[in-house]
Amino acid sequence: MTLKTVSLSALGASTIGGAAVGGYLFTKSSDVKKVTSSQKQEANAVSIQKQIETSGRTMLNTSESKHWNIKVNTYKTKLQSAVTLTSEDEEGLKTWCTETLKVDFKNERDNNYSHAEQLCTVPTNEEKLLSESKQLAEENDWEERARAYNTGATDENLISSINKNSADKTNLKEWCEKTFKEEISETGNTYIAAKQWCTKTQ
Repeated sequence: MTLKTVSLSALGASTIGGAAVGGYLFTKSSDVKKVTSSQKQEANAVSIQKQIETSGRTMLNTSESKHWNIKVNTYKTKLQSAVTLTSEDEEGLKTWCTETLKVDFKNERDNNYSHAEQLCTVPTNEEKLLSESKQLAEENDWEERARAYNTGATDENLISSINKNSADKTNLKEWCEKTFKEEISETGNTYIAAKQWCTKTQ
């Protein structure tokens, strides 16, 4: 074998080796990219709890027993057939919420998300009224409710946006329907006013 032949053979081996190494590195690089993409997706995952909080709802604290009791009523009247609890009471609902809120958010049509939004957040004024067996006013009630407000509103149950003697079936209905959807508050007289003017007379 001449020196020239040896050099070409060595060069060929080097080239093949380089291709092999290059192929190996390319494969490994692809694997790294896949792992990085997966890790990035996991890092961007949002829990059901975080998504609910983003929508503006307030999560229930496990110590707020009176609120959980309202939610148990919501569960029994609206979602009992859709959600299975370990026990159909406050503790069973707390356990379900704790577990479900950790699950990754998929979309707003996901049952876990929609049920958790309804069962694991601070109750609305409507939920509290219904838990007290109050009947919400209906279309044919608003005219009478407005008259009652104009003649009977006091400082305790006055609606801040509706002066006494200025209520009508339209503005009272609008206020009540908006207030029904709001979370109950420990301050102010909103719930007292809603209970007085937004429900059917007994």
